[in-house]
Amino acid sequence: MLKTLSMKNFCRSWCLFLFTMIFSVSLFAQNEKITLDIKSSPARTILKEIEKQCTFTFVFSGSTINSGKITSLKVSNERLEDVLKNLCKEINCEFSFVGKQIILAPLKERKESTPQQNVVKKQTATEIKGKITDDKDMPLPGAYIKVKDSNVAVVSDNNGNYQIKYGGGEITLVVSYIGFQTQEMKVRNQSVANITLFPEENQLEDAVVIGYGSVKKKDLTGSVVRITEKSIENTSFTDIGRIIQGQVSGMEIINGNGRPGDQVKIRIRGETSLQGESSPLIVIDEIPMPDDYDINLINPNDIQSIDVLKGASAAAIYGSKGSAGVILITTKRGKEDSFEVFYNGNVSTDQYIQKIKGLAAEDYKQLVASSILYNYEYQKQINPNVNKDIRTATEWGVVAVSNYFGNADTDWTDVLTRTPINTNNTVGIRGGTKTASYYASFGLTKNTGKIIGNENKRITGNFKLDLRPSKFLDIGFRVNGTNTNTLTALSMSQVYQMRPDIPAYDEAGGYYRFWSTGHNRYLDNPVQMAKEAPTKKREFRYNIDGYARINFSKNLRYQFTYSFAESRYESSNYQASYTYAGSGGYYRGVNGILDVNNGYTTQETYDNSLNYTKDFKNQELAFMVGSSFNRDTDGYVSQQYQNFPDDYIQNAVYNATKWNSSNGSDDASAYYSFYSRLNYKYKEKYIVTGTVRRDASSKFAPAYRAGTFPSFAVAWVISEEKFLKSNSIELTFLKLRAGWGVTGNNRIGRYSWRTMFDTSNYFDLPGSIPISIGNNLIKWEETRQIDIALDYGFWKNRITGTLGVYNKITDGLLFGFTLPLSAGVTSVNTNMAKIENKGIEFDIRAQLLEDTKWGLNVGFNISANRGKVLDMDKEIVGSAFGGTSLGSTVLKIGEPVGLIYGYRIAGIMSDPKEALLISQKEVGNYAGYGRYYYKDLNEDGKIDALYDREVIGKTQPDFYGGFNIDFRYKRLTARMMGKFSYGAQKHWSGMADQFHSNLYNPSNTLEYALYGWTPSYPNTNLQRFGAGWEKGVADNYIFDASYLKITDLTIGYDLPSNFVTKMGLSSVNIYGAVNNVITFTSYPGTNVEASTTGTISGGAQDYSIYPLSRTFTLGLKFMFR
Repeated sequence: MLKTLSMKNFCRSWCLFLFTMIFSVSLFAQNEKITLDIKSSPARTILKEIEKQCTFTFVFSGSTINSGKITSLKVSNERLEDVLKNLCKEINCEFSFVGKQIILAPLKERKESTPQQNVVKKQTATEIKGKITDDKDMPLPGAYIKVKDSNVAVVSDNNGNYQIKYGGGEITLVVSYIGFQTQEMKVRNQSVANITLFPEENQLEDAVVIGYGSVKKKDLTGSVVRITEKSIENTSFTDIGRIIQGQVSGMEIINGNGRPGDQVKIRIRGETSLQGESSPLIVIDEIPMPDDYDINLINPNDIQSIDVLKGASAAAIYGSKGSAGVILITTKRGKEDSFEVFYNGNVSTDQYIQKIKGLAAEDYKQLVASSILYNYEYQKQINPNVNKDIRTATEWGVVAVSNYFGNADTDWTDVLTRTPINTNNTVGIRGGTKTASYYASFGLTKNTGKIIGNENKRITGNFKLDLRPSKFLDIGFRVNGTNTNTLTALSMSQVYQMRPDIPAYDEAGGYYRFWSTGHNRYLDNPVQMAKEAPTKKREFRYNIDGYARINFSKNLRYQFTYSFAESRYESSNYQASYTYAGSGGYYRGVNGILDVNNGYTTQETYDNSLNYTKDFKNQELAFMVGSSFNRDTDGYVSQQYQNFPDDYIQNAVYNATKWNSSNGSDDASAYYSFYSRLNYKYKEKYIVTGTVRRDASSKFAPAYRAGTFPSFAVAWVISEEKFLKSNSIELTFLKLRAGWGVTGNNRIGRYSWRTMFDTSNYFDLPGSIPISIGNNLIKWEETRQIDIALDYGFWKNRITGTLGVYNKITDGLLFGFTLPLSAGVTSVNTNMAKIENKGIEFDIRAQLLEDTKWGLNVGFNISANRGKVLDMDKEIVGSAFGGTSLGSTVLKIGEPVGLIYGYRIAGIMSDPKEALLISQKEVGNYAGYGRYYYKDLNEDGKIDALYDREVIGKTQPDFYGGFNIDFRYKRLTARMMGKFSYGAQKHWSGMADQFHSNLYNPSNTLEYALYGWTPSYPNTNLQRFGAGWEKGVADNYIFDASYLKITDLTIGYDLPSNFVTKMGLSSVNIYGAVNNVITFTSYPGTNVEASTTGTISGGAQDYSIYPLSRTFTLGLKFMFR
């Protein structure tokens, strides 16, 4: 009881102290001094200038206050209250101080009112009261509540409460608040009416980040798309790559392998590099990230907005790094005059959308036995010297001994997979004053893979401090870090290939060891390998950056920014002495092998910029000039050790008794830049933007080190023209824009222009050998792009969108050309090709419904890109087929980029003698009885890779896009996101691998192999299961990779404010979500988006490494202020 009374007394004292302080500060603030000299400007401009010199903010309704009236104000060191009196006379309004706000209301309606009194003296019979809140249940002080068609009006107090008297019957309350949509509510004979206001969806006024600055969306001249904080918050994905998928026209995001922690593949308007990455530049808070930066390392809870620069006229300000587009990420900062503590946490689990299972033991045994028999019969017919007794014909892979097969029937998919529990938690604080603001967060994410031995843990930390010691100086500091721990064991293909006739555990519960007669060794137990021998990788990244901005005047400012980023990783894999690899192979007495890799990258950036802005009559001018210096370093060391005292404790590097091998490197590069931009606007309807950037990179020879990257763009806001303003009611906004720009690419090896050597040894004597020939003629890749687009808005911008076309040509594409063995070196880099990407983009967003109860918003975008090879170096390409291969794809002049290149299946060899004749044509002798044979395209009597492959598919879709639907009913919200792609094809290598095996120790396969050719089952287009390997990519495994996918469905509920406040909180949201909800596709593989690498050829093949999972999430978000 004493504790309770003490706490009550403490609370009373604290509240009294706060009230006294607030009241004192309010009185003091009203006497703050203001100095202004503004001529012929809108009143809203004067109000903004006053806000900069005082501790108050203005609250008013644009529909009732003439904030656009042109007026002048000249005062010198005058009291704030006196300044307001003079200004309000000009715009016919009155003001009142409510907390930290100044409420402006029409003079005629406030003549007899105070914030909580009726504006007329007439006493009415009915009183109504309530609370005005925003869509997050936060009170709105100073909201203007008016009885429609009367002079009765009040203003809500600091807690958003109001009370108003009226004459009874049915009335309509009209509530307005700056930055929010005006709401109307009908009231009849009721005493309480709580009203929720929703933010204005005036996207055209939003400030969009464009690199080294920002502009209003309506003033954009380049192709820039914004993803808002709301779009990021309303999904349950824990990685940014998947959050933004399907939300930007022209941007394609592919999930890749689906393994926990894997990067996504991002492409903006097609491929712009042959062998290197075509991923866009990532810029966080105006700091460009290193080329290898993984966008998924950013905590989504820290992000304020994402702006995507697609066109060269927008991205050219980043010069050599902007050829593949730019993704600008703005993180959250502190809030002025506020304090928040927030939390967002969820727990989730996964299930495979399509389960992969190998054959049961009996089917597996029959398949292997029949394959051995067919193989033996075929060899016996074509070779009379073959032993006639199959039981002793071991030279053909026939192992006719009693322990050739085991007696188990193991479903390795069930044994090696699990139901994972994933967690994601973020906690943070946010606040500040007029002179200082801060933001800090801490995040912990754990993703447990479906397959045992696979796991990813990520810890993130972020701290940001912004200070304004005076109106002339702003300084800031930010530090963030990410620590990632990853375990990688088996892939899904390894799981289903395990032999089902072998058990996982022995009778004593230990790991079972099976002796393979064919391999004359024990087979490694996959459960033991996954649990005891995963590859462990730990990576730590951190960024430190700071800025200092000097405000010489309201028109001129200088900013210096420094950034340092470092990443360090270490990975290790220990193969125990009881494993095949850890014993040195065939148990040669080696006691364990340890592979260790360590690496690092650093990036240091110095940036200086000077900005000047000037507003003339009907004109706005903004000019920026700057310079930047960047230095990158990276290196790695890879080493192998062997022979350890034991496999479980003493297996660290320093326990090894023998060093096997090591290799490594240390590299560095630097570049410096000068850049400038000019923006000019006339009468809010004619806009011009021009940029120039000059970069110099050490990656090129001195004669070609520097590159110049200009851009130019214009825009015409047609809706501001008189002929359209006066004749169009439905059309709110219409802008035609066009842009041209040049960007570059320096993502090549650091020393491509120099001949490189590597160290080696011969009989333990050291030496050096050349590994590549330098090319001092190597130049920048340059991308020239033209954009033309139409931005539109209808019905007060409830419907907005863009229709645009582009043409992008990349010249001098860098390519590592393989040299003949006689050259003594492996490759040389050269500018080899020119490719073109052209396309059309369309997106539309519609606010179909928005009132106090219901809300419905939809978005849709669709894009089509056509990539084509325009030219290639004839001396490098040669004349064999007029092109060059990139993995399983080919580049040919005049043909699209990303064509799948392979063999045409001619049929199945159903006769042994026929098989013998055909096999003699096969280079490498891949043919066999019941197996495929290929078309001899040039009819030279043999099948080889140079002349007998052709285009058999394409990786580029005809079109792709995305959509989202946001629904709200009172406190219940729902969001659905999806994407689609049509026309692309993919080679399912996972299926191709099901029809061959090493018959000394055959791996398991999928059920497809049961339907392969046999003499008793000849009517099939699938070959029989047998020994050997596929000759290469063939058309029989090319499938349509079109799909329509619902990627995310999230449903949330905001708890009522009266319940939340009892818990001492400001807002609480409970949500549930399903990711990868459903996919509609005819593709037979497990992941229609599978991609082996981020290069052009990476999307051509699917190895079924890790099937896609459906994730179920339950989460909680809360905040208190």
